[in-house]
Amino acid sequence: MPDSPQPRPWYSMSPQKLIIIILLVMCLAALIALIVIVTSGTRNPECFDGSSLVMKHDGSQVKMRDLRLGDLLLTAYAIENNRIRFQQSPLLGLDIYQKYKNDSPVRYLEIHTNSSSATSPFHITPTNSLLVTKKGESKSRYIFAQEVNIEDYLHSITDDYEFSISSQVTHIKPVVLFDAYAPLTLEGNFIVNNFVVSCYGTFSHSTGHLVKMPRRWLLYYLYFKL
Repeated sequence: MPDSPQPRPWYSMSPQKLIIIILLVMCLAALIALIVIVTSGTRNPECFDGSSLVMKHDGSQVKMRDLRLGDLLLTAYAIENNRIRFQQSPLLGLDIYQKYKNDSPVRYLEIHTNSSSATSPFHITPTNSLLVTKKGESKSRYIFAQEVNIEDYLHSITDDYEFSISSQVTHIKPVVLFDAYAPLTLEGNFIVNNFVVSCYGTFSHSTGHLVKMPRRWLLYYLYFKL
């Protein structure tokens, strides 16, 4: 009796089939994200204002609203001896929740620190995440901006653009601005006004990173690997 045919391993699929599978997974992830957002009752954008300064790979800074797909940004990718290391990574997407519209206010938090090198203060919506070391703790983690307190520590980049240093939060106040942008990188983070921030809001950084994994890798493959 002849042997039954063995199924082909996934890595032997044609690129076209792999792209279709990735697209299906991405649609499922987007549906899950939509359900989470709708059921949570969230209506506000999770992002940054258009005047926020994003750090590029060469240390130069560009306003959020002037970013272009493919721009090489600095992102955090590893921790060595409790210090965060950076690398360059292309901008994969820029979600524009709202271009400047003075009759449509967006709620932000204005965060000040004791950093002399950071472009402080900076603005972030309350439910966007950023990298923080809580007062009395030793490990850094991503938390919502609304959970940051005075004397917590944010992570700003050093002058050589290789490692981070801690900057203590000195003042936080609510403000209203009128535009909203959300960049996307492969690492799920980037540098705003010299501080490490997350690309995600509404749900935790790790959940956002997982949900947007298909989109991140598909954009990276389409833009930079084909």
